[in-house]
Amino acid sequence: MAKKDVVLYPRISKKPPFTVEAPGSEPVKGETIPRRHPAAKDGLITSPDPEITTVYDNLRWSVKKYGNKKAIGSRRLIRTHVETKKVKKLIEGVEQEVDKEWTFFELSGYTFMTFNEYETLALQLGAGLRKIGHEKDSRIHLFSATSAHWLALSHGAGSQSITIVTAYDSLGEEGVKHSLLQTHSSTIFLDPSLLPVLMKVLGDAKDLKNVIYDSASEVKQDNLDKLKSEFSHLNVMSFEELRKLGEENPVDPVPPSPEDLCCIMYTSGSTGPPKGVSLKHKNVVAAMAGANTVVGEHLGPSDVLLTYLPQAHILEFVFENICLYWGGTMGYGSPKTLSDTSMRNCKGDIKELRPTILVGVPMVWETVKKGILGNVNKSSAIVKGLFWGGLAAKSFLMSTGLPGAGVLDAIVFKKLKEATGGRLRIMLSGGGPISKETQRFLSMAICPMINGYGLTETAAMGGLNDPMTWNPDAIGEVPASVEMKLVDFAEAGYFTNSNPPQGEIWIRGGSVAEGYFDNEEETKAAFTDDGWFMTGDIAEWNQGR
Repeated sequence: MAKKDVVLYPRISKKPPFTVEAPGSEPVKGETIPRRHPAAKDGLITSPDPEITTVYDNLRWSVKKYGNKKAIGSRRLIRTHVETKKVKKLIEGVEQEVDKEWTFFELSGYTFMTFNEYETLALQLGAGLRKIGHEKDSRIHLFSATSAHWLALSHGAGSQSITIVTAYDSLGEEGVKHSLLQTHSSTIFLDPSLLPVLMKVLGDAKDLKNVIYDSASEVKQDNLDKLKSEFSHLNVMSFEELRKLGEENPVDPVPPSPEDLCCIMYTSGSTGPPKGVSLKHKNVVAAMAGANTVVGEHLGPSDVLLTYLPQAHILEFVFENICLYWGGTMGYGSPKTLSDTSMRNCKGDIKELRPTILVGVPMVWETVKKGILGNVNKSSAIVKGLFWGGLAAKSFLMSTGLPGAGVLDAIVFKKLKEATGGRLRIMLSGGGPISKETQRFLSMAICPMINGYGLTETAAMGGLNDPMTWNPDAIGEVPASVEMKLVDFAEAGYFTNSNPPQGEIWIRGGSVAEGYFDNEEETKAAFTDDGWFMTGDIAEWNQGR
Protein backbone atom coordinates (compact mmCIF):
# COMPACT_ATOMS: atom_id res chain seq x y z
CA MET A 1 0.00 0.00 0.00
CA ALA A 2 1.38 3.41 -1.00
CA LYS A 3 2.19 5.86 1.76
CA LYS A 4 -0.57 8.19 0.52
CA ASP A 5 -3.18 5.42 0.96
CA VAL A 6 -2.28 4.05 4.39
CA VAL A 7 -4.74 3.98 7.28
CA LEU A 8 -3.86 6.80 9.68
CA TYR A 9 -4.35 6.60 13.43
CA PRO A 10 -4.60 9.37 16.07
CA ARG A 11 -1.20 9.13 17.70
CA ILE A 12 2.28 10.65 17.52
CA SER A 13 4.43 8.52 15.21
CA LYS A 14 7.13 11.08 14.42
CA LYS A 15 9.85 12.31 16.71
CA PRO A 16 10.54 16.00 17.43
CA PRO A 17 11.79 18.60 16.76
CA PHE A 18 8.79 19.84 14.81
CA THR A 19 10.19 23.36 14.46
CA VAL A 20 13.70 24.83 14.49
CA GLU A 21 15.07 28.30 15.18
CA ALA A 22 15.49 30.46 12.09
CA PRO A 23 19.25 30.54 11.41
CA GLY A 24 21.03 33.84 11.87
CA SER A 25 18.33 35.36 14.08
CA GLU A 26 19.61 37.54 16.90
CA PRO A 27 17.80 37.50 20.28
CA VAL A 28 15.48 40.47 20.81
CA LYS A 29 14.23 41.43 24.25
CA GLY A 30 10.54 40.65 24.68
CA GLU A 31 10.48 38.22 21.75
CA THR A 32 11.27 34.58 21.07
CA ILE A 33 13.64 33.72 18.25
CA PRO A 34 11.55 32.99 15.13
CA ARG A 35 10.88 29.30 14.50
CA ARG A 36 10.31 27.42 11.25
CA HIS A 37 9.46 24.00 9.92
CA PRO A 38 12.63 21.84 9.82
CA ALA A 39 12.29 21.54 6.04
CA ALA A 40 12.58 25.35 5.82
CA LYS A 41 15.66 25.69 8.03
CA ASP A 42 17.79 27.07 5.20
CA GLY A 43 15.02 29.10 3.59
CA LEU A 44 11.24 29.30 3.56
CA ILE A 45 9.56 27.17 0.90
CA THR A 46 7.44 29.30 -1.43
CA SER A 47 6.27 26.84 -4.09
CA PRO A 48 5.27 23.16 -4.17
CA ASP A 49 7.12 22.80 -7.49
CA PRO A 50 9.63 24.99 -9.36
CA GLU A 51 7.22 25.25 -12.32
CA ILE A 52 4.45 26.73 -10.15
CA THR A 53 4.67 30.43 -9.27
CA THR A 54 1.01 31.44 -9.77
CA VAL A 55 -2.41 29.90 -9.22
CA TYR A 56 -2.75 29.68 -13.01
CA ASP A 57 0.56 27.78 -13.19
CA ASN A 58 -0.85 25.32 -10.67
CA LEU A 59 -3.88 24.67 -12.87
CA ARG A 60 -1.73 24.09 -15.96
CA TRP A 61 0.71 21.88 -14.03
CA SER A 62 -2.13 19.77 -12.61
CA VAL A 63 -3.80 19.35 -16.01
CA LYS A 64 -0.51 18.32 -17.58
CA LYS A 65 0.10 15.71 -14.88
CA TYR A 66 -3.38 14.28 -14.32
CA GLY A 67 -5.13 14.87 -17.67
CA ASN A 68 -8.15 12.58 -17.91
CA LYS A 69 -8.42 11.83 -14.19
CA LYS A 70 -11.56 13.08 -12.40
CA ALA A 71 -11.04 16.58 -11.02
CA ILE A 72 -14.37 18.22 -10.13
CA GLY A 73 -17.79 16.76 -9.36
CA SER A 74 -21.21 18.31 -8.77
CA ARG A 75 -24.78 17.20 -8.18
CA ARG A 76 -27.86 18.55 -9.95
CA LEU A 77 -31.02 19.58 -8.13
CA ILE A 78 -33.90 17.45 -9.40
CA ARG A 79 -36.57 18.92 -7.15
CA THR A 80 -37.29 20.15 -3.65
CA HIS A 81 -39.87 18.47 -1.42
CA VAL A 82 -41.82 20.60 1.05
CA GLU A 83 -43.36 18.66 3.93
CA THR A 84 -45.51 19.94 6.76
CA LYS A 85 -44.82 18.60 10.24
CA LYS A 86 -46.19 19.31 13.69
CA VAL A 87 -43.77 21.07 16.06
CA LYS A 88 -44.20 22.34 19.60
CA LYS A 89 -44.03 26.11 20.04
CA LEU A 90 -44.57 28.43 22.99
CA ILE A 91 -47.41 30.85 22.18
CA GLU A 92 -48.30 33.43 24.87
CA GLY A 93 -46.77 31.17 27.50
CA VAL A 94 -48.69 28.08 26.37
CA GLU A 95 -47.03 25.18 24.56
CA GLN A 96 -48.96 24.34 21.40
CA GLU A 97 -48.50 22.17 18.34
CA VAL A 98 -48.24 24.17 15.13
CA ASP A 99 -47.58 23.31 11.50
CA LYS A 100 -44.12 24.00 10.13
CA GLU A 101 -42.87 23.52 6.60
CA TRP A 102 -39.61 21.64 6.06
CA THR A 103 -37.70 21.60 2.79
CA PHE A 104 -35.96 18.43 1.63
CA PHE A 105 -33.77 17.98 -1.43
CA GLU A 106 -33.67 15.45 -4.22
CA LEU A 107 -30.37 15.50 -6.08
CA SER A 108 -28.76 13.55 -8.89
CA GLY A 109 -25.59 11.56 -8.36
CA TYR A 110 -22.21 13.23 -8.91
CA THR A 111 -21.19 14.14 -12.45
CA PHE A 112 -17.45 14.66 -12.85
CA MET A 113 -15.19 16.69 -15.12
CA THR A 114 -11.66 15.55 -15.90
CA PHE A 115 -8.69 17.87 -15.39
CA ASN A 116 -8.60 18.43 -19.17
CA GLU A 117 -12.31 19.27 -19.31
CA TYR A 118 -12.01 21.57 -16.32
CA GLU A 119 -9.15 23.51 -17.92
CA THR A 120 -11.23 23.95 -21.08
CA LEU A 121 -14.09 25.34 -18.98
CA ALA A 122 -11.79 27.77 -17.14
CA LEU A 123 -10.22 29.04 -20.37
CA GLN A 124 -13.65 29.53 -21.97
CA LEU A 125 -14.76 31.56 -18.95
CA GLY A 126 -11.60 33.64 -19.15
CA ALA A 127 -12.27 34.34 -22.83
CA GLY A 128 -15.88 35.20 -21.98
CA LEU A 129 -14.70 37.72 -19.39
CA ARG A 130 -12.43 39.32 -21.98
CA LYS A 131 -15.35 39.57 -24.42
CA ILE A 132 -17.49 41.49 -21.91
CA GLY A 133 -14.75 44.03 -21.33
CA HIS A 134 -12.30 42.65 -18.79
CA GLU A 135 -8.58 43.30 -19.11
CA LYS A 136 -5.51 42.47 -17.04
CA ASP A 137 -5.89 43.70 -13.42
CA SER A 138 -9.63 44.37 -13.76
CA ARG A 139 -11.83 42.81 -11.06
CA ILE A 140 -14.71 40.35 -10.84
CA HIS A 141 -16.64 40.00 -7.59
CA LEU A 142 -17.62 36.44 -6.54
CA PHE A 143 -20.65 36.59 -4.26
CA SER A 144 -22.10 33.11 -4.13
CA ALA A 145 -22.20 29.83 -2.26
CA THR A 146 -19.52 27.19 -2.75
CA SER A 147 -19.68 25.52 -6.16
CA ALA A 148 -17.62 24.20 -9.05
CA HIS A 149 -18.70 27.30 -10.99
CA TRP A 150 -17.17 29.58 -8.33
CA LEU A 151 -13.79 27.83 -8.60
CA ALA A 152 -13.93 27.69 -12.40
CA LEU A 153 -14.57 31.44 -12.58
CA SER A 154 -11.65 32.08 -10.24
CA HIS A 155 -9.36 30.10 -12.54
CA GLY A 156 -10.91 31.62 -15.65
CA ALA A 157 -10.16 35.07 -14.26
CA GLY A 158 -6.64 33.99 -13.36
CA SER A 159 -6.00 32.79 -16.91
CA GLN A 160 -6.46 36.41 -18.04
CA SER A 161 -4.69 38.08 -15.08
CA ILE A 162 -8.04 39.31 -13.76
CA THR A 163 -8.30 39.75 -9.98
CA ILE A 164 -11.14 38.09 -8.10
CA VAL A 165 -12.87 39.80 -5.18
CA THR A 166 -14.41 37.39 -2.68
CA ALA A 167 -17.06 37.95 -0.05
CA TYR A 168 -19.21 35.57 1.97
CA ASP A 169 -22.66 35.11 0.49
CA SER A 170 -23.94 35.86 4.01
CA LEU A 171 -22.16 39.23 4.17
CA GLY A 172 -25.37 41.18 3.65
CA GLU A 173 -26.25 44.41 1.92
CA GLU A 174 -23.71 46.73 3.57
CA GLY A 175 -20.87 44.24 3.23
CA VAL A 176 -21.34 43.58 -0.47
CA LYS A 177 -21.85 47.30 -1.12
CA HIS A 178 -18.59 48.14 0.64
CA SER A 179 -16.60 45.47 -1.22
CA LEU A 180 -18.08 46.39 -4.61
CA LEU A 181 -17.43 50.10 -4.20
CA GLN A 182 -13.96 49.82 -2.68
CA THR A 183 -12.65 47.49 -5.39
CA HIS A 184 -14.47 49.15 -8.33
CA SER A 185 -15.48 45.68 -9.56
CA SER A 186 -17.01 45.77 -13.05
CA THR A 187 -18.59 42.29 -12.89
CA ILE A 188 -20.32 40.30 -10.17
CA PHE A 189 -21.08 36.57 -10.14
CA LEU A 190 -23.79 35.53 -7.70
CA ASP A 191 -26.45 33.01 -6.81
CA PRO A 192 -29.87 33.97 -8.23
CA SER A 193 -31.24 34.01 -4.67
CA LEU A 194 -28.96 36.98 -3.91
CA LEU A 195 -30.33 39.18 -6.69
CA PRO A 196 -32.62 41.08 -4.26
CA VAL A 197 -29.58 41.93 -2.10
CA LEU A 198 -27.65 43.12 -5.13
CA MET A 199 -30.49 45.31 -6.40
CA LYS A 200 -30.47 47.25 -3.13
CA VAL A 201 -26.88 48.42 -3.74
CA LEU A 202 -26.82 48.85 -7.52
CA GLY A 203 -27.71 52.52 -7.25
CA ASP A 204 -24.32 53.12 -5.61
CA ALA A 205 -22.21 50.60 -7.57
CA LYS A 206 -21.45 52.88 -10.52
CA ASP A 207 -18.55 50.77 -11.81
CA LEU A 208 -20.61 47.59 -12.17
CA LYS A 209 -21.37 46.70 -15.78
CA ASN A 210 -22.02 42.95 -15.81
CA VAL A 211 -24.13 40.63 -13.65
CA ILE A 212 -23.58 36.89 -14.08
CA TYR A 213 -25.92 34.56 -12.22
CA ASP A 214 -25.25 30.91 -11.52
CA SER A 215 -27.38 28.94 -13.96
CA ALA A 216 -26.94 25.77 -11.89
CA SER A 217 -29.18 27.25 -9.19
CA GLU A 218 -32.92 27.83 -9.24
CA VAL A 219 -33.76 31.21 -10.78
CA LYS A 220 -36.83 33.26 -9.85
CA GLN A 221 -37.84 34.86 -13.13
CA ASP A 222 -39.49 37.79 -11.31
CA ASN A 223 -36.14 38.81 -9.79
CA LEU A 224 -34.41 38.51 -13.14
CA ASP A 225 -37.08 40.56 -14.92
CA LYS A 226 -36.93 43.26 -12.24
CA LEU A 227 -33.14 43.49 -12.49
CA LYS A 228 -33.25 43.86 -16.27
CA SER A 229 -36.07 46.43 -16.27
CA GLU A 230 -34.87 48.64 -13.41
CA PHE A 231 -31.16 48.48 -14.32
CA SER A 232 -31.33 48.23 -18.10
CA HIS A 233 -27.78 49.55 -18.49
CA LEU A 234 -26.40 46.31 -17.03
CA ASN A 235 -25.35 43.33 -19.10
CA VAL A 236 -27.14 40.40 -17.42
CA MET A 237 -26.23 36.85 -18.37
CA SER A 238 -26.04 33.33 -16.99
CA PHE A 239 -22.87 31.38 -16.23
CA GLU A 240 -23.60 29.13 -19.21
CA GLU A 241 -24.05 32.15 -21.51
CA LEU A 242 -20.66 33.48 -20.39
CA ARG A 243 -19.05 30.09 -21.06
CA LYS A 244 -20.63 29.90 -24.53
CA LEU A 245 -19.50 33.47 -25.29
CA GLY A 246 -15.93 32.44 -24.49
CA GLU A 247 -16.23 29.27 -26.56
CA GLU A 248 -17.32 31.32 -29.57
CA ASN A 249 -14.68 34.03 -29.04
CA PRO A 250 -11.48 32.25 -27.95
CA VAL A 251 -8.44 34.29 -26.94
CA ASP A 252 -4.99 33.32 -25.75
CA PRO A 253 -4.40 33.30 -21.98
CA VAL A 254 -2.70 36.29 -20.38
CA PRO A 255 -0.77 34.49 -17.63
CA PRO A 256 -0.32 36.45 -14.40
CA SER A 257 3.01 37.06 -12.68
CA PRO A 258 3.71 36.05 -9.06
CA GLU A 259 3.44 39.72 -8.07
CA ASP A 260 0.00 40.17 -9.62
CA LEU A 261 -3.02 40.38 -7.34
CA CYS A 262 -4.81 37.03 -7.24
CA CYS A 263 -7.66 37.97 -4.95
CA ILE A 264 -9.00 40.59 -2.60
CA MET A 265 -10.56 38.50 0.14
CA TYR A 266 -12.97 40.26 2.46
CA THR A 267 -13.05 39.20 6.08
CA SER A 268 -16.23 39.34 8.11
CA GLY A 269 -14.75 41.63 10.75
CA SER A 270 -16.55 41.88 14.08
CA THR A 271 -16.28 45.67 14.12
CA GLY A 272 -16.38 48.22 11.33
CA PRO A 273 -16.64 47.49 7.61
CA PRO A 274 -15.05 44.27 6.28
CA LYS A 275 -11.36 44.54 5.38
CA GLY A 276 -10.15 43.29 2.01
CA VAL A 277 -6.92 41.30 2.29
CA SER A 278 -4.73 41.71 -0.81
CA LEU A 279 -3.32 38.29 -1.69
CA LYS A 280 -0.91 38.06 -4.60
CA HIS A 281 -0.46 34.90 -6.63
CA LYS A 282 2.84 34.29 -4.84
CA ASN A 283 1.05 34.38 -1.45
CA VAL A 284 -1.49 31.70 -2.42
CA VAL A 285 1.18 29.50 -4.02
CA ALA A 286 3.37 29.82 -0.93
CA ALA A 287 0.42 28.77 1.23
CA MET A 288 -0.02 25.71 -0.97
CA ALA A 289 3.66 24.92 -0.48
CA GLY A 290 3.36 25.36 3.28
CA ALA A 291 0.41 23.00 3.56
CA ASN A 292 2.02 20.51 1.20
CA THR A 293 5.16 20.29 3.34
CA VAL A 294 3.13 19.25 6.39
CA VAL A 295 0.42 16.98 4.98
CA GLY A 296 1.34 16.43 1.32
CA GLU A 297 3.10 13.12 1.92
CA HIS A 298 -0.21 11.62 3.08
CA LEU A 299 -2.44 12.90 0.26
CA GLY A 300 -2.55 12.12 -3.44
CA PRO A 301 -4.54 11.21 -6.56
CA SER A 302 -6.58 8.53 -4.79
CA ASP A 303 -8.03 11.04 -2.33
CA VAL A 304 -11.51 12.55 -2.57
CA LEU A 305 -12.31 15.89 -0.91
CA LEU A 306 -15.88 16.93 -0.09
CA THR A 307 -15.95 20.69 -0.62
CA TYR A 308 -18.78 22.58 1.05
CA LEU A 309 -17.23 25.34 3.18
CA PRO A 310 -17.36 28.90 1.81
CA GLN A 311 -14.73 29.42 -0.89
CA ALA A 312 -14.55 33.00 0.37
CA HIS A 313 -12.84 31.44 3.42
CA ILE A 314 -9.09 31.35 2.84
CA LEU A 315 -8.64 27.81 4.22
CA GLU A 316 -11.12 26.40 1.68
CA PHE A 317 -9.66 28.44 -1.19
CA VAL A 318 -6.11 27.24 -0.50
CA PHE A 319 -7.13 23.61 0.03
CA GLU A 320 -9.14 23.44 -3.18
CA ASN A 321 -6.15 24.70 -5.13
CA ILE A 322 -3.70 22.35 -3.40
CA CYS A 323 -6.13 19.48 -4.02
CA LEU A 324 -5.64 20.08 -7.75
CA TYR A 325 -1.88 19.86 -7.18
CA TRP A 326 -2.27 16.56 -5.34
CA GLY A 327 -4.43 15.21 -8.16
CA GLY A 328 -7.32 14.58 -5.80
CA THR A 329 -10.97 14.62 -6.80
CA MET A 330 -13.24 17.33 -5.40
CA GLY A 331 -16.97 16.81 -5.01
CA TYR A 332 -19.08 19.87 -4.22
CA GLY A 333 -21.76 19.74 -1.57
CA SER A 334 -23.72 22.03 0.72
CA PRO A 335 -24.22 22.20 4.49
CA LYS A 336 -27.93 21.69 3.75
CA THR A 337 -27.38 18.42 1.86
CA LEU A 338 -24.50 16.73 3.70
CA SER A 339 -26.55 14.12 5.56
CA ASP A 340 -29.30 11.72 4.48
CA THR A 341 -31.79 13.36 6.85
CA SER A 342 -32.13 16.38 4.53
CA MET A 343 -32.71 14.28 1.41
CA ARG A 344 -35.54 12.52 -0.36
CA ASN A 345 -35.04 9.61 -2.80
CA CYS A 346 -31.26 9.98 -2.69
CA LYS A 347 -28.26 9.96 -0.37
CA GLY A 348 -26.68 12.98 1.30
CA ASP A 349 -23.42 14.35 -0.09
CA ILE A 350 -21.20 12.45 2.35
CA LYS A 351 -22.60 9.00 1.59
CA GLU A 352 -22.92 9.74 -2.12
CA LEU A 353 -19.34 10.97 -2.57
CA ARG A 354 -17.64 8.83 0.12
CA PRO A 355 -14.77 11.29 0.73
CA THR A 356 -11.36 10.45 2.13
CA ILE A 357 -10.75 14.04 3.33
CA LEU A 358 -13.26 16.27 5.11
CA VAL A 359 -12.56 19.88 6.10
CA GLY A 360 -14.87 21.52 8.62
CA VAL A 361 -15.27 24.27 11.18
CA PRO A 362 -15.81 23.55 14.91
CA MET A 363 -19.59 24.03 14.65
CA VAL A 364 -19.80 21.26 12.04
CA TRP A 365 -17.78 18.85 14.19
CA GLU A 366 -19.83 19.60 17.30
CA THR A 367 -22.97 18.78 15.29
CA VAL A 368 -21.44 15.49 14.11
CA LYS A 369 -20.49 14.56 17.67
CA LYS A 370 -23.96 15.46 18.95
CA GLY A 371 -25.55 13.25 16.30
CA ILE A 372 -23.32 10.29 17.20
CA LEU A 373 -24.03 10.64 20.92
CA GLY A 374 -27.74 10.91 20.23
CA ASN A 375 -27.73 7.60 18.37
CA VAL A 376 -25.56 5.92 21.01
CA ASN A 377 -27.83 7.06 23.83
CA LYS A 378 -30.87 5.62 22.03
CA SER A 379 -29.17 2.20 21.86
CA SER A 380 -29.43 -0.72 24.27
CA ALA A 381 -27.21 -0.98 27.34
CA ILE A 382 -25.11 -3.63 25.59
CA VAL A 383 -24.50 -1.46 22.52
CA LYS A 384 -23.71 1.57 24.68
CA GLY A 385 -21.25 -0.45 26.74
CA LEU A 386 -19.61 -1.80 23.59
CA PHE A 387 -19.23 1.70 22.13
CA TRP A 388 -17.76 3.38 25.21
CA GLY A 389 -15.60 0.37 26.00
CA GLY A 390 -14.30 0.34 22.44
CA LEU A 391 -13.54 4.05 22.61
CA ALA A 392 -11.58 3.64 25.85
CA ALA A 393 -9.72 0.63 24.48
CA LYS A 394 -8.73 2.42 21.27
CA SER A 395 -7.54 5.44 23.23
CA PHE A 396 -5.37 3.13 25.35
CA LEU A 397 -3.94 1.39 22.27
CA MET A 398 -3.12 4.74 20.66
CA SER A 399 -1.33 6.04 23.76
CA THR A 400 0.73 2.88 24.21
CA GLY A 401 1.44 2.05 20.58
CA LEU A 402 -0.01 -1.44 20.95
CA PRO A 403 -1.74 -3.11 17.96
CA GLY A 404 -5.44 -3.93 17.71
CA ALA A 405 -7.06 -0.62 16.69
CA GLY A 406 -8.02 -2.06 13.30
CA VAL A 407 -10.09 -4.78 14.96
CA LEU A 408 -12.01 -2.19 16.99
CA ASP A 409 -12.63 -0.13 13.85
CA ALA A 410 -13.99 -3.18 12.03
CA ILE A 411 -16.28 -4.31 14.86
CA VAL A 412 -17.24 -1.39 17.11
CA PHE A 413 -16.99 1.63 14.81
CA LYS A 414 -17.92 0.08 11.45
CA LYS A 415 -21.43 1.59 11.20
CA LEU A 416 -20.14 4.98 12.31
CA LYS A 417 -17.47 4.96 9.61
CA GLU A 418 -20.05 3.91 7.02
CA ALA A 419 -22.17 6.94 7.98
CA THR A 420 -19.31 9.14 6.74
CA GLY A 421 -18.92 7.12 3.55
CA GLY A 422 -16.57 4.46 4.86
CA ARG A 423 -13.37 5.89 3.36
CA LEU A 424 -12.56 8.89 5.57
CA ARG A 425 -8.82 9.07 6.35
CA ILE A 426 -8.31 12.64 7.58
CA MET A 427 -10.56 15.32 9.05
CA LEU A 428 -9.25 18.89 9.23
CA SER A 429 -10.71 21.47 11.60
CA GLY A 430 -10.08 25.15 11.00
CA GLY A 431 -11.74 28.53 11.28
CA GLY A 432 -11.53 28.63 15.08
CA PRO A 433 -10.57 26.55 18.12
CA ILE A 434 -12.24 23.17 18.61
CA SER A 435 -12.66 21.56 22.02
CA LYS A 436 -10.03 18.95 22.82
CA GLU A 437 -12.74 16.55 23.95
CA THR A 438 -14.52 16.73 20.58
CA GLN A 439 -11.27 16.33 18.66
CA ARG A 440 -10.29 13.26 20.69
CA PHE A 441 -13.78 11.73 20.48
CA LEU A 442 -14.11 12.02 16.69
CA SER A 443 -10.48 11.02 16.10
CA MET A 444 -10.95 7.78 17.99
CA ALA A 445 -14.41 7.01 16.60
CA ILE A 446 -13.85 7.90 12.92
CA CYS A 447 -10.34 8.95 11.85
CA PRO A 448 -7.62 11.42 12.92
CA MET A 449 -8.78 15.03 13.14
CA ILE A 450 -5.97 17.51 12.63
CA ASN A 451 -5.99 21.20 13.54
CA GLY A 452 -5.33 24.12 11.27
CA TYR A 453 -4.61 27.65 12.47
CA GLY A 454 -4.18 30.67 10.28
CA LEU A 455 -5.79 33.90 9.14
CA THR A 456 -6.82 35.44 5.86
CA GLU A 457 -3.81 37.76 6.21
CA THR A 458 -1.46 34.74 6.31
CA ALA A 459 -3.30 32.80 3.58
CA ALA A 460 -4.42 30.32 6.27
CA MET A 461 -0.85 29.50 7.30
CA GLY A 462 0.13 29.52 10.98
CA GLY A 463 -0.16 26.03 12.41
CA LEU A 464 -1.07 22.67 10.87
CA ASN A 465 -0.99 19.19 12.38
CA ASP A 466 0.80 16.43 10.52
CA PRO A 467 -1.45 13.35 10.94
CA MET A 468 1.66 11.52 12.14
CA THR A 469 2.08 14.04 14.98
CA TRP A 470 -1.56 14.07 16.10
CA ASN A 471 -1.92 16.13 19.26
CA PRO A 472 -5.12 17.86 20.46
CA ASP A 473 -3.00 19.98 22.81
CA ALA A 474 -1.25 21.79 19.94
CA ILE A 475 -2.28 23.85 16.92
CA GLY A 476 0.36 21.99 14.93
CA GLU A 477 3.61 22.51 13.13
CA VAL A 478 4.55 25.80 11.50
CA PRO A 479 4.03 25.35 7.73
CA ALA A 480 7.22 25.70 5.73
CA SER A 481 6.12 28.90 3.97
CA VAL A 482 6.21 31.01 7.14
CA GLU A 483 8.13 31.60 10.33
CA MET A 484 6.59 32.45 13.67
CA LYS A 485 7.63 34.21 16.84
CA LEU A 486 5.98 35.20 20.11
CA VAL A 487 6.09 38.78 21.38
CA ASP A 488 5.38 40.01 24.92
CA PHE A 489 1.77 41.04 25.47
CA ALA A 490 2.18 42.79 28.80
CA GLU A 491 -1.37 44.18 28.95
CA ALA A 492 -2.74 40.65 29.33
CA GLY A 493 0.18 39.24 31.33
CA TYR A 494 1.87 37.11 28.65
CA PHE A 495 5.68 37.18 28.51
CA THR A 496 8.21 35.37 26.37
CA ASN A 497 10.56 34.82 29.34
CA SER A 498 7.94 32.56 30.95
CA ASN A 499 8.39 28.80 30.93
CA PRO A 500 7.09 27.87 28.41
CA PRO A 501 7.37 31.13 26.44
CA GLN A 502 4.03 32.89 25.93
CA GLY A 503 3.00 35.91 23.89
CA GLU A 504 1.26 37.32 20.83
CA ILE A 505 1.76 35.34 17.61
CA TRP A 506 3.58 37.20 14.85
CA ILE A 507 3.88 35.52 11.43
CA ARG A 508 6.10 36.35 8.45
CA GLY A 509 6.80 34.64 5.14
CA GLY A 510 5.79 33.98 1.57
CA SER A 511 2.12 33.40 2.29
CA VAL A 512 1.69 36.58 4.36
CA ALA A 513 -0.13 39.43 2.62
CA GLU A 514 1.44 42.86 2.35
CA GLY A 515 -1.64 44.63 3.65
CA TYR A 516 -5.30 45.49 3.24
CA PHE A 517 -6.68 46.77 -0.03
CA ASP A 518 -6.98 50.56 -0.12
CA ASN A 519 -6.68 50.76 3.67
CA GLU A 520 -3.34 52.19 4.73
CA GLU A 521 -4.42 52.88 8.31
CA GLU A 522 -5.41 49.28 9.08
CA THR A 523 -2.36 47.98 7.21
CA LYS A 524 0.02 50.03 9.37
CA ALA A 525 -1.78 48.85 12.52
CA ALA A 526 -1.39 45.15 11.69
CA PHE A 527 1.73 44.75 9.52
CA THR A 528 5.29 45.76 10.42
CA ASP A 529 7.72 47.33 7.97
CA ASP A 530 9.83 44.15 7.97
CA GLY A 531 6.92 41.90 7.00
CA TRP A 532 5.50 40.56 10.27
CA PHE A 533 1.75 40.24 10.67
CA MET A 534 0.63 40.84 14.25
CA THR A 535 -2.22 38.37 14.74
CA GLY A 536 -3.59 39.51 18.10
CA ASP A 537 -3.75 35.84 19.12
CA ILE A 538 -1.97 34.47 22.19
CA ALA A 539 -0.03 31.19 22.22
CA GLU A 540 2.83 29.34 23.86
CA TRP A 541 5.52 27.06 22.50
CA ASN A 542 5.27 23.53 23.83
CA GLN A 543 7.98 20.90 24.03
CA GLY A 544 9.29 19.81 20.67
CA ARG A 545 7.56 22.57 18.70
